[in-house]
Amino acid sequence: MEVIRAIYHGPNRDGQDVVMLAQCEGNGKTGDVVTLAIVPLPVWRAVKAAPQDVHGRAKAYFSAIKTHISASCGGCMLGKAQSKARKAMRLQACYAQLNYRCATAAATVIGKAPDTLPAYGIFDAETWTELLQIAHLVGLRKIRSAMVGDLGMLPVDVAELLIALAGGWQWLGYTHQWFRSDHLRDTHQASTQGPWGAADAAARRGWAVYHVKSGKDVTIDERFELCPAQVGQILGVKGGCGPCPRQCNGRDRNMTYAIDHGNGANMKASPAAAVALERLSIAAT
Repeated sequence: MEVIRAIYHGPNRDGQDVVMLAQCEGNGKTGDVVTLAIVPLPVWRAVKAAPQDVHGRAKAYFSAIKTHISASCGGCMLGKAQSKARKAMRLQACYAQLNYRCATAAATVIGKAPDTLPAYGIFDAETWTELLQIAHLVGLRKIRSAMVGDLGMLPVDVAELLIALAGGWQWLGYTHQWFRSDHLRDTHQASTQGPWGAADAAARRGWAVYHVKSGKDVTIDERFELCPAQVGQILGVKGGCGPCPRQCNGRDRNMTYAIDHGNGANMKASPAAAVALERLSIAAT
């Protein structure tokens, strides 16, 4: 089943216009979920105006997001195509926004969404509730935040209402806006990257943390455990988020780290993966 709805159209918390989409989605890694996407309005318009085939939509998205990415992702260093800070930390660019395959998925959702947007600046609570009811009837129980974009970029009152209406739904969520989004702490993990100090800063503020470190960084903060999906990758076993014992939901306060898996990263061949594999071998004996 595929149901896609636009549930918000208006300014983000910094005054830039965005569109938020919700989709009932089957995903090979996360399982069947309700997926959110926060898209800059100029990107929405570019995709809608492009040739309505897979490649036409993807090309339009990939081109427009490079200019307007801050509207949906804020100042995340991984989202900048040419980030001096990211390169200094030996991190690859964002695998979601700046990866053509992922951009194709986001562009496809935009292309299939109804052309009519909700009233400007008003969260469409009725449509969101109806979509959740449909999703629940077909067995979905989890919300993924997000395919692209960051819920922390929406006005706080919009995000709080969206979460409240979701009631007892489970969450799979990350936010790079943790430093100003305490309202997301029980549904999202703080997404940090680079040196461990970034993860520590979020942890001191009470966040569960999902930290991405360089593949060349062989140090490990003992409070953190390697993402089980990456454990599977290192061992050559395919895994996913559905049965994972360390759910990225904020509420469980899990402290998880991952080795850089952005564009161009060779995670399995990295020094960090070798150290992780050695630790796994020691723990198994």
